[in-house]
Amino acid sequence: MKTKSSNKNLRDASKAKKDEFYTQLSDIEKEFGHYE
Repeated sequence: MKTKSSNKNLRDASKAKKDEFYTQLSDIEKEFGHYE
């Protein structure tokens, strides 16, 4: 029978908050040129 540890990675990431990603403004500006 499976234990509750099957989502341990998700819980650890949630606690650590180190899995966040922010798009850099320079990346947005580079891509925006394709849509003007």
